[in-house]
This record gives sequence, structure tokens and C-alpha cells, in this order.
Amino acid sequence: MAGKSTVRRMAVGAFVALGAAGAARVAAQPLPEPCLAVPVPAPAPAPRSVSRLGLAGVRYVDPQTRMSEAGLAWSLSDRLTLRLSYERTAFAPLMARDHDDGILTGIKLGF
Repeated sequence: MAGKSTVRRMAVGAFVALGAAGAARVAAQPLPEPCLAVPVPAPAPAPRSVSRLGLAGVRYVDPQTRMSEAGLAWSLSDRLTLRLSYERTAFAPLMARDHDDGILTGIKLGF
């Protein structure tokens, strides 16, 4: 698409090259109609996929309880998640057979 200044330069160039009579014929031709651009909407962004496997860690510090927990969560779907973690306490067991360290499992259901 030619702008107005480009059309004027072409007319002046034609006047010089063809003389007055030829330039009048070039200038008498109608200008092309401008092209109207139709805005096209931008494509929708791709949905972000949620990671199916995640790591998590928690540390509880309290005068009576000092506990650390580390584990992983595996999301089978958007409504079902399995959790497996290991829990460890900082205090010695109170009884010989008792210990608070262990493996914890969990299931998260969504409706």
C-alpha cells in the first residue's frame, strides 16, 4: 500500500519523465482504496500442566515437639493425590520400644 507521500513522489517523477501531458494522465488515475486490517485475536495460551510429582518438607519447632517431615506427593489425577513421607523427631524415645520416627502415607481426594 502506497502512502500519500509516495504517490506524490511518483506523480512528480512522472511529470519530469513524461512531460505535463503524461503526468496529467498519471495523476488523473484514482488512488487504490486503503486496505483495512481486521484484528485477529491472539491465540489462547496453552494450559499449564500441573506437575504430577512434587517434593515437600515441613519442620515443626516447639518447646515440646521438634519434628521434621520430608516426602513426596504423586498426583494421579486432578482429584486423587498419594502422599508418602518420612517423619523424624529430635527427642529420644520415652520407652525402649517406642520411637516416633516413621513413614507416613496419605491420600487426598477431591470432589
